[in-house]
Amino acid sequence: METEFFVNFTEDDRIKQKIALLSQSLITLRHFRIICDDCIDSARSNKSAKSELLFSKWYKINANKIFNLRK
Repeated sequence: METEFFVNFTEDDRIKQKIALLSQSLITLRHFRIICDDCIDSARSNKSAKSELLFSKWYKINANKIFNLRK
């Protein structure tokens, strides 16, 4: 259910795929942060993607909390 919310929140398919990876149980905190960085880079390259940029930054800032909740 959480994944559906996150996927629906973004409009960019590339970012949707990366955020969907966060629901996989084998992901590590390091990979989580790499995905966040990649989403931030992708959003920066698309100037109309301000919501994705803010969303990705929020994810990175809260990575420890979110990752621990998913364990």
